[in-house]
Amino acid sequence: MSLRHTTVVLASGLLLGTFAYVTAQESPSQPQLKNGSAPQTGVPQLPSPTGEFGVGRVGYEWTDGSRSDGHAADSKAHRDLMVYLWYPAPKAKAGEPAEYLPGAKRMDTDAAVAPAMREEFEGVWPLIVSGTISSLAIENAPVARSQKKFPVVILAPGTGGTSFEYTSLIGNLVSHGYVVAAIENTYGAPAVAFPDGRIVPAYHEPEPPNLSPDQRFQRMMKSAGQWIDTGARDIVFVLNQLTKLDDGNEKTFVLRKKLDLNRVAPMGHSAGGRTPLSLARWMPDSKPA
Repeated sequence: MSLRHTTVVLASGLLLGTFAYVTAQESPSQPQLKNGSAPQTGVPQLPSPTGEFGVGRVGYEWTDGSRSDGHAADSKAHRDLMVYLWYPAPKAKAGEPAEYLPGAKRMDTDAAVAPAMREEFEGVWPLIVSGTISSLAIENAPVARSQKKFPVVILAPGTGGTSFEYTSLIGNLVSHGYVVAAIENTYGAPAVAFPDGRIVPAYHEPEPPNLSPDQRFQRMMKSAGQWIDTGARDIVFVLNQLTKLDDGNEKTFVLRKKLDLNRVAPMGHSAGGRTPLSLARWMPDSKPA
């Protein structure tokens, strides 16, 4: 699908905002507890978005039939992604806050991924699993009314991280009128949960024995380059999917005809911040700005 009409704003560099939170004592007026009760002293809370909109979220499993998986047991499998669309919703509460990280309970009982998730989120992981900490977003919330279409940010997290670690940053962008398409990096994130119950852990290529420090460094740089290239292709694929759904007749797509795909900004953190600079290779018809 051609994207020749899309202006891509290359916004690389560091997009900071790992799991940001303040304690209940510091911000007692904005609890993020899923059961609606008052927060306990010392329980972390996410900072409230500062914009005029509420935050909605919906997750999609999208498979890129043009790319093989590479790590799946099935040699015929294709690149499979979870993409979460965060979008402006009515400011008034339209439901209970969504879980902070979809599939967290399943991940916590999966021996192959639980240690990585506990290491990644440290002391807040039990609060995420229990639902004590929930998302800023309302799952499947109605879209906010607006006379203008919403510009789109496509978020690529750093290698080894998950897009949900940027929840505070995403929520604030959305509250100011942006749609954020957050890509869960299959095999790069500590774990990715799919709707059919699969939990896909990060892939770690076995290191050959007896490598010199220089060989180890060169191997690391090659691997980083491969992940950056994969991330750039993921962004192009997601943009193609958004274009198809926004233009199409699939009325169940909550953001149909509401995306301003003439204003798109791919952004990322760490290795994810490098992926926008690789887009020119995979988007020859686009017009970088």
